[in-house]
Amino acid sequence: MKFRFAKSLGICLLLAAWSMWALGCDEESKKDPTTDTPNPDVADVSDLPPEETDEDVPPTDVEPDVTPDVPDVTPDTTPDTAPDVEPDVPDPFNWPDSPQDYAFGPVAYVHKLIIPTVSSTDGPTCCRDWGAISKDNVREGTDLMDNALASLAKALVLFVNVQEMLDEQLEAGSFALLWDHQDFAGGAQDPSFFLVGLFGDYAGTTTYAEASAGNGTFSVSEKSFKPNSGEPLIYFSGASMTASNLNAGPSLFRLTLPLGFVNLDVAVSDAQVTGRANFDGDKISYFEGTLSGYVKVADVVDAVNEIVASPACECLGLTGPLYVMEEDGSITASACMQTAAAHALCSTVDEEICAVLAAGPQSISMSLCTMLPTLLVAQADIDLNGDCATDPVGCAYEALSIGLQWEAVPAVVVEVTE
Repeated sequence: MKFRFAKSLGICLLLAAWSMWALGCDEESKKDPTTDTPNPDVADVSDLPPEETDEDVPPTDVEPDVTPDVPDVTPDTTPDTAPDVEPDVPDPFNWPDSPQDYAFGPVAYVHKLIIPTVSSTDGPTCCRDWGAISKDNVREGTDLMDNALASLAKALVLFVNVQEMLDEQLEAGSFALLWDHQDFAGGAQDPSFFLVGLFGDYAGTTTYAEASAGNGTFSVSEKSFKPNSGEPLIYFSGASMTASNLNAGPSLFRLTLPLGFVNLDVAVSDAQVTGRANFDGDKISYFEGTLSGYVKVADVVDAVNEIVASPACECLGLTGPLYVMEEDGSITASACMQTAAAHALCSTVDEEICAVLAAGPQSISMSLCTMLPTLLVAQADIDLNGDCATDPVGCAYEALSIGLQWEAVPAVVVEVTE
């Protein structure tokens, strides 16, 4: 893939947006984001020798593990980024053995992705209020919509128009998300079904005009499924349709998104999908859709560091990370370069993103490398560890709220491709 400036730069600025297209539904993630970190101090009582319990020691109230099929593991201090966490309750849906055996239900193509506007007085216009853990509530006691992604896109308008970048990718067909409905009863009422997300491409001669009018045919990539399985990577179990209102989540996801010669790996926590459905026989379309969740600032930093450390960016000659995430929540830009020097080292079209991340675009005198960490810290608005309750101004907000509006139209899948 050849990277034009807007697309290559927009990739690093929209990590949070892309991460909404998520990996793997997880029932265990339906938790409050302030409390979903496992407690490493709590031991499994099954590990205690039964004959060595001291009578003088107060009995523990820790219940034994009732899910023996899930092996004990060392507690992870960052559970929101752990891939493929199995739910406590086995998935009741019988997924096929291979992608080729996957039977599609009613499918809708997401033909519009909209970054909400930001009001100078009331903040973002969509998509979710995070309440007591959000910056505006902690500092001002207000309950405004939280959307750091929208605020970040507005702040970065000098570098790239993120909405235009999204529109271009949708119209070119380089990014096509399909919502599939499995175990769905059909119609305006269904208390529980599976909402599946699949990545696709236009099939045959389908154009964006045809697809956005609900007349598109699509092929679905085998990469939408787990290896050697017909189980999708992206799905919400327990999605519901109530009076034509879709509600799915919250859940924990992870995305590995191939973009030319780089892969972005960003986790989204507490993700939710909502929308209003229209039905025409077995066809489904959606309007007033929202996607919301939060992405840890540290994960964005890691994703950028992975790009510049990839073989594709060896031209930079870096010997360490571009950014260092400090314990106090700040980000040190440890290896930023001068723009002319970076572009001289990485001079091909495919290497352009490397030079842009390590320095900045040649057309603008500002340094993206030094500016991006400042913006990420300033726009972070979710307090995950609760320390902002006692120090609302001096504390670090560890995550960025994200929200997108979307619309979808009926679609037909004709094949699964490699």
